[in-house]
Amino acid sequence: MNVPRRIIGSAILTILATAAAIFFYPSIDFIQYVQPLIILGLLSTTVLAGLSFYREGELNMHDKNVLMNAFIVAILLPSFYTAGAFMHDSQTSWSGGEIHWHADFELLVANESGELERVNLVDPGEFCETTSHESSYMCSINDRTGSTEYHEHNDNRIHLEGSFKTREDASLASFFEQFNGTLSNTELVIPTNEGKVEKYEDDENSIKVLVKKGVGNRYWCAVGSNLDAQDRCSSHGESADNPNEYILSPYARGANLDNIFIVYDDRTVEEALQDVRDDGKYRGFGLLKSGEGYGG
Repeated sequence: MNVPRRIIGSAILTILATAAAIFFYPSIDFIQYVQPLIILGLLSTTVLAGLSFYREGELNMHDKNVLMNAFIVAILLPSFYTAGAFMHDSQTSWSGGEIHWHADFELLVANESGELERVNLVDPGEFCETTSHESSYMCSINDRTGSTEYHEHNDNRIHLEGSFKTREDASLASFFEQFNGTLSNTELVIPTNEGKVEKYEDDENSIKVLVKKGVGNRYWCAVGSNLDAQDRCSSHGESADNPNEYILSPYARGANLDNIFIVYDDRTVEEALQDVRDDGKYRGFGLLKSGEGYGG
């Protein structure tokens, strides 16, 4: 019985199977089966170990070979499947594997008298009590609002972390959807500690997404379809006509991070863009950075 030879053979078989899965089944999420398979492997290994220990004196060479083969399958199958599943996910995802991008943002909403007020997202502690994305315990120790892939640490910084199957999965709109909020060209729903703030486009007010981006020679643009080319934001080579099409610029820290102002008031998008370009009243609110100590 040549164990190294069988391990090498299993590795080669896994590589071939992964390549075939990438080619023939690019849309399947194989990772969802990783945890059940690992649990099954652990249970199988435990049972086999028990049989080996309690029946050791009764086993002949054939029985020992069968048990050894079963051990190899119980250990290698989950291990190689996990490696193949993550390789498949990396090769078939829009993001090309794991990413870690950030952007700073501010939410500004006009009150009944027309004055702008800063709106803060629900604090992690409040969110953890009702989150459906992960356990309250895991949410609390990580001190974050949102999910593992898209969250905020009470620092006015969007954290985009993980592997994203499609472009839309990594969009600005998806950030708000992670904690039951909404951001579109016509609707803004923000969970806060005092409840949800809900705003909709009407004859007087509209929702604007203004972004300062670029490297070195930075510039302001807006997300939307009814904009001139020089004013409309592009994102990873595509025009961003709505928040579901805008993806953060691929930076983790430093001066190149996107600065995003999401504003609800009576100004047109052209007037709003001129305001941020002139360092007007929107910029006077600044970008809060109270949580930078989290470092990621």
